[in-house]
Amino acid sequence: MSVSLKVEQEVDGVDILIARINQDSILIGREPKPFGIVLPSLSVSGTHGEFIRFDHYWLYRDLGSTNGSTFNEKRLNPGAYHLIKNNEYLTISNTPLKLSLEFSEHEVDEAGIEETPTVLVFWEKIYIGDLPFPSNGMEYMLGGDDSALKLTKTFNDNHLIQVSKEANKVHVRLIKNNTPSFVNGEIFESDYVCVDRDEIVVGDLSFVYNSGFDSALISKAVTNTGTFVATGNLDLEGKMENQSRLNSSFGQIQEDEDPDDRFASLSLERKTEAIRYSGTTKQSGISFEDKIILAVGVVLFLVLFILLIIFVLS
Repeated sequence: MSVSLKVEQEVDGVDILIARINQDSILIGREPKPFGIVLPSLSVSGTHGEFIRFDHYWLYRDLGSTNGSTFNEKRLNPGAYHLIKNNEYLTISNTPLKLSLEFSEHEVDEAGIEETPTVLVFWEKIYIGDLPFPSNGMEYMLGGDDSALKLTKTFNDNHLIQVSKEANKVHVRLIKNNTPSFVNGEIFESDYVCVDRDEIVVGDLSFVYNSGFDSALISKAVTNTGTFVATGNLDLEGKMENQSRLNSSFGQIQEDEDPDDRFASLSLERKTEAIRYSGTTKQSGISFEDKIILAVGVVLFLVLFILLIIFVLS
């Protein structure tokens, strides 16, 4: 199912369309390498973050930027996946952006987008699939002999995680665990009640909790394909110029071609194939910050060299 992500910025009280994304991933920053959504602000890092689509989910993660990213006034941990819903606000450094999900009319009606809680499961940052929780009393085991996912033998031997829905709340319990585990970057040890968009990391396994989509907030609009990159100064008369669409396969998510059989399909009626993000967070080129540091280093070297010559000649 194709779900587009619309990115806008408010300029002088008017929402300016920066990009409508209908590819599976794209970078964002002041000078994203080799390309991406351009935000012309010196406080924004060269490659600040990235948007990634898995199935009908859109996520954002900060790529270790200097000034960070804030989602609905909550500071994001670098590298952590954050689930995007509809009509929400992401601040890139000091640049606020409005994010909207767009489905076509028939996709909303046929895809079953509803308020059912799910857990998005990742292995080594590779998306495996989602576990739905349609009713109370449902539970899944991750690790151990009865794992809902076929993981590595080492993980199964050392971890047993119970994920269950009780009284309309999703619990994560570490029944057996030999490695530090984290919720949103903070250590937890045993039982945790999930809050919407929490990221839980246990060894190489991580998952993001989704409390469900409010279908009333989904934009039912047939969208254009492709991505528009905005350039220019956002503060100059509130005008933006849209360049040509990006159709390159860079950073695309592709289906895994039978990876070493570590993963099996979810033991559910609804099965999702594992897909691998083929991009890389390491970007080529020298960023603006690196150029400044390099220039300062050169100046200091010249000053020290001149002082050394004066000392020798005195």
